[in-house]
Amino acid sequence: MKETTNEKLKELKKQYTERLKSQSHKAIEDALRILNYYHGLCQEDEHSTVRIDLKAMDKDTAQIFELINQYKIGIRDILIENGEVLTHISEVPPENMQDGKIKRSIKALNQYEDERDDWVFASSLPVDGTNIYIARKPEGIIKFTKENDYVFGGDNMIVEQDEQGNNHVYLREPNYAYLISPLKFLPVVAIRKDSEGYPHFIFDDEWVSNEEVDLNDKKQVIGEPVVIRDVTDLVRHNQIFCDINLTNEGNNIKNAKNEEEGIALIKDGIHNGRLRYINGEANINVNNLLIDDQILKKIGEMAMKLKSADIKDARIHIAKNRDYIIPQNK
Repeated sequence: MKETTNEKLKELKKQYTERLKSQSHKAIEDALRILNYYHGLCQEDEHSTVRIDLKAMDKDTAQIFELINQYKIGIRDILIENGEVLTHISEVPPENMQDGKIKRSIKALNQYEDERDDWVFASSLPVDGTNIYIARKPEGIIKFTKENDYVFGGDNMIVEQDEQGNNHVYLREPNYAYLISPLKFLPVVAIRKDSEGYPHFIFDDEWVSNEEVDLNDKKQVIGEPVVIRDVTDLVRHNQIFCDINLTNEGNNIKNAKNEEEGIALIKDGIHNGRLRYINGEANINVNNLLIDDQILKKIGEMAMKLKSADIKDARIHIAKNRDYIIPQNK
């Protein structure tokens, strides 16, 4: 029986974590300090390229980063071997892509915020409710915590009822998922310590490439882009908030001292009309920690504020293609 991609990735992580643990304690600690140092550089200057430089390290510490690079290549080889594809989510349809290419994001942070460069971003998540990027707009998507999946984005969602009275959540303006070969990409990988102080590799879902993606290159781009309008499944898996005035509410909440403080900030944002709580409007996967009588009243008021023109415009888009297509995982 052929091993699945996840089984192979799990075994690869185990192998490389063992190799990581076999390195000297000093080299691992130095590598962690360097990662922390580069994280600081990335926060200080959002206009400069920040790349980890192995030349400035001693031999043992550089070996840790070489091991990270080998692990990245191993992950990529597994996806290629199993015929998997990456997804790049964009609001831009193929006919409007400049020069027929997916352009790089300039001076952008990677997932772990330890490097800043000009990258095309992609994800190894499928186009379903596990992929938070399917709801993204230019304002971006911010996850408050990995464990609880509080997701913040631009104000691009509406709630509609179908003929049976079931609520669905749609994007007012659709997104497009481009299916891309991982050949010219590398996954974003880092090292962390677990609760017992042992080092291990972390890799979630983000991939980057320094090269633009040519939509006409059939070896790079597989098939036609998937049009995404229905994001109800995303709401079933995550807590979704729309930043109405695009005032960076998500980043402010992300910097909360703890989850309790973060939830207090979220409730304040809803109560004062800065945030729409999409789960509350749709009554899907509602977090009871966020709900009280005042919040319920505010959710109702905010849901009613959608202009009839917005609803009409959204219905025109939705009528063209009510659902997104989910590619088959190989």
